[in-house]
Amino acid sequence: MEKAIDASRGMGETELHIAAVYGLVALVPIMAMVEQEPLVSGMAGTGKSTVAYTLCKHWLKEGCLGASFFCSRDDEKARSRISIVPTIAHQLLVLSESFAQLMKQIPIELVIPALDDHVDKLLVQPWFSASEAQLPTKPMLVVIDALDEIEKEEGSELIKQLIQAVSMSKRLHGLKFFITSRPHPRIVDECSSIDQKAVYHMEDIDPKEASQDVCHFLDAELADLASWRRENIAAESGGLFIYASTIVRYLHPPNFPLSTNQKAKRLDMLKTTGHHATRLGEPYEFLIDSLYKAILVEAFPDVGQEVEISKRVLYCVVTTRQPLRISDLAALVVDATEEADDEAVHNALKSFHAVLYISSRDQCIYTFHKSFPDFILDPKRSPELASPARSYFADRTYNCLAIMNTSLRFNICNLTSSFLLDEDDEGLPERVAANIGPELRYACQYWAVHLISVHDPQDVQQLSVTLLEFCSLKVLFWMEAMNLLKLNCRLPIHLARIWALQVNNLIVMLSVFAYTTD
Repeated sequence: MEKAIDASRGMGETELHIAAVYGLVALVPIMAMVEQEPLVSGMAGTGKSTVAYTLCKHWLKEGCLGASFFCSRDDEKARSRISIVPTIAHQLLVLSESFAQLMKQIPIELVIPALDDHVDKLLVQPWFSASEAQLPTKPMLVVIDALDEIEKEEGSELIKQLIQAVSMSKRLHGLKFFITSRPHPRIVDECSSIDQKAVYHMEDIDPKEASQDVCHFLDAELADLASWRRENIAAESGGLFIYASTIVRYLHPPNFPLSTNQKAKRLDMLKTTGHHATRLGEPYEFLIDSLYKAILVEAFPDVGQEVEISKRVLYCVVTTRQPLRISDLAALVVDATEEADDEAVHNALKSFHAVLYISSRDQCIYTFHKSFPDFILDPKRSPELASPARSYFADRTYNCLAIMNTSLRFNICNLTSSFLLDEDDEGLPERVAANIGPELRYACQYWAVHLISVHDPQDVQQLSVTLLEFCSLKVLFWMEAMNLLKLNCRLPIHLARIWALQVNNLIVMLSVFAYTTD
C-alpha cells in the first residue's frame, strides 16, 4: 500500500472525497459480479486514478490488497514497464511464505533484463507452485493504475500478457487484477477479448448523477460560498471532478487564504478572461480546456521578463523527463547571461497554483493532473504554447552546443605551461573570467541537463548531429574549460550517456562513452 500512496502524488483530501462519492460504490459490486479482471477505462480527468487509490485504501482495510503500482510518466521508474511486475512480486512476498521461498530461487539478475519473461517467471510460475502448498484464504487484489502511461506504448504488451496468464490457465488462482487506463488504441485492441461486463467506462456515468456528486463535493469544499455559486460551478463542470477540483484549488492559493468575497471575485474574473458556462454532456476536453485557458490568461497578464520566466517554468515542468526542484529549475529558465533566481521561479509557480504544486515528499514540482500537460502540448488545444513548450529543451540544448562548438578552443585561457599548477599561474582567474564569459560558462555547465529531457524524434536526430560534432572536435576543450571553472565533468557525461541509451543512438553512445571519467 505504501507504493499506492507514494505514487498518488498530489492526491489530497479534495480528490479522496471525490472517489468516496461514487468510485467505491460503483466499482466494488463490479468486482464481485465478473469472472474476468476488471478494467476501468476513461479519458484524462474522469477519475480513474482517484478510484484506484480509494479502492486500494478500502481493500487494504479489508485485508485483501495484494499489491499496487501507480504508473506515472513523471517518474522514471513509474513509467518503465521493467519496474511493474518486479514491484508487484515484491509486495506479494508477505502473502505467502512458500511464494517468498520460491522467489529466492529465481536468478533475478537474469530475469529482470528479460522483460517479456516477467509475467511468467516472476508471477505465474512461482505463484502457481506456491499455491499448491499455501493459498491465501481469500482472493487478493493487484491494482495497476494508468497503464497508458507506460513509456514506449508498452502498456498494451503488459496487459496482453496478463490477460493470457489469467484466461489461459488457473495458475494465478487467488489473485485478481484491477487495471485502469485511458482508451489507448493498442490497449483497447488487446482488451477486446475481455468480457464487456468487466469493463467500466467512466464516461458512462450519467452526467446528471455525476453533477450531483460534484455538488456534494463543492458543498464540502466551498461551504462559505453562496449556494447559487456552487450550483453554477457544478453545472459548468459537466460532471467532471477534475474541473471542480481545479476550481477549488484556484480559490485556495497556498499560504494566502481568501475571504468569501475574494473567492467570489475570482470566480467572476474567470468569466472576464473568456471562461464561460458549459452544458452537461459537453466533451470533457472542451470543459477542462476552457478552465485551463482562463487560468493561463491570468498567469500571463502582460509581456515582460517576468512573464517570460513564468512561461519557461511552465515549459520545463510539463516537458521534463524528471521532476525538478526549484533550485534545479532556476538554472534552466534564465538567459545564459543571468544568474539563477530561485525566488523568481517560486513567484512564477504561485500563478500556477491551481495546476502545479511542490511536493512535500521530495520538494519537486508536479502537475496536479496529467490533463494539464496534455492540454499545453496539444497544438490544437493550446496553439500558442504547444510549439515553444515541445521544443524548449531541444532549443536550449542546441544553443548550448552551438556556443561551445563556436567558442571553445585549445588552451582557451592561455596557460603559460602545462607543468604549472593552476593556483600558481598568476592572473589565471582574470583570464578565465575574460575568456569564458557567462554564456559559455552556462553552456558548459548545463548543456546535458537540457539534453536529458529531449525525446522528440526530429529533435533527437538534429541534436545527434550537433552532439557528434561536439564529441569529435570540442569535448576535450570542454573538459579543459570545466576544469578551469572548477566544475565536474562527470555528471554531464553521465547524463549524455543516459540520453544516448534512451534514444538508442549507437554512434552518439559510443562517442560519449569514449570520454568516460569513471
